[in-house]
Order: sequence, then C-alpha cells, then structure tokens
Amino acid sequence: RNDAFYHPHVGEMLAERGYDLFVLNYRNVGASRRAQLFDNPYLNSHCESADFGEYHEEIDKALERIGSLKAYSHTLAYAHSTGGTILIDYLLREPRTAPFDGLVLNSPFVDWAQGGAT
Repeated sequence: RNDAFYHPHVGEMLAERGYDLFVLNYRNVGASRRAQLFDNPYLNSHCESADFGEYHEEIDKALERIGSLKAYSHTLAYAHSTGGTILIDYLLREPRTAPFDGLVLNSPFVDWAQGGAT
C-alpha cells in the first residue's frame, strides 16, 4: 500500500494486466506537502531552489532501484499533477536516451499563470 498513489482503479487495472506498479512521491510534493514537511508552503515549484531539476536525481534513483529488482522490457511513466510537471521537465532538460516507452500525464500542473508566477 502506498498513500501517494490516489488512482486505485488505475493500479488495479494495471495489476490485472500483469504490470508492476512503483510509486515515487517527490519530497515536498503530494503526501509530503500535505504533511507539512517543509517550511515555506508558498514555494512556486515546491522545492527550495524553485527549480524542478532538483527532483531529477530522485527519478534517476527510482529508475535504478526498479531496474535492480527485475529486467523490465518496457517502462511506462504515469504522472499526476505536479509529478507530471516534474516528469516533463526531466524529459526535456536532461540529455539522455528516453527511459520510458510511454508516458501518461494525468492532470499535469503546467499552467503557472493562475498561481501568480510569471
């Protein structure tokens, strides 16, 4: 059980089809944010540096960990809200071979205009 994945119907569907599901809950985002594990709740990007690149290492480490468990032939990313924005940033800014065969963005947080940022 992982409280960071709030789409149990998607998890159940993936499990029924033989997929393994791994959840990455970025620090200061999602469940961490609700638990008030950081000082400034008004940070635009939810991280001290105001740069989503701060989370790229977490994605790399999660992919390394998943790869150490089993040799998967395909990897699909499913990202929600700010997680979608972080993943988009990761894929656009880091020069690498794309680590994912597919990408699902569920309500990615991509419009800063309503939040007051420019």
